[in-house]
Amino acid sequence: MIAVWIVAGILLALFLLLLCPVTIVVGFQKEFTIKIRYLFFTYQVAPPKEKPKKEAKEFPESEKKEPEEHKKSKFQEILEEKGISGLLKLLRQVGEVATRTARRLFSHLVVTRLHLEILVADEDAAQAAVNYGYVCGIVCTALSAFLHNCICKRYHVQITPDFDQKESSAVLDFQAHIRLLFLISGVLGALMHLVQLQKEGGQAVQSIS
Repeated sequence: MIAVWIVAGILLALFLLLLCPVTIVVGFQKEFTIKIRYLFFTYQVAPPKEKPKKEAKEFPESEKKEPEEHKKSKFQEILEEKGISGLLKLLRQVGEVATRTARRLFSHLVVTRLHLEILVADEDAAQAAVNYGYVCGIVCTALSAFLHNCICKRYHVQITPDFDQKESSAVLDFQAHIRLLFLISGVLGALMHLVQLQKEGGQAVQSIS
């Protein structure tokens, strides 16, 4: 009987942990800052924390190996890209994910703060107008898809053209949370969907060959 109560207590504790929210905080002002918080733990995604440099050991020139090139993911490339272009690419990626692969996952996402201000600047008035239309198209399309598939409590979006300054600028302050239970189920569902697509693709190739 005691073992049953212990197992029940462990299962209840796990269930309560699954109900706790995972908070995502994203900021942008010349560069990205991304943090993920769960209970008392915080993980900084970007910018990565600098690791202490170890003293390099000296090797003979014959034993020296050339450093291998590390392939970066699209997400890493977007984060490392500074300026408004990197922010626009991230917004476009989020909009595509919200409408395609992770619609069910985003339906459980609760946005508590979304503050986005973009200043589109160029000394040439005609070019500034073209850039302004381009930015509005990307931002409106991405955010409409994102906000349509999630729960948003408060947001402020402002895009302003400026014909006096040379460089454009942007400020993003975003915070949202999702229960760990929905996060895990959404990720598992997306993985199962991906595996199913790969199986169907393999069967189609075999039938054609």
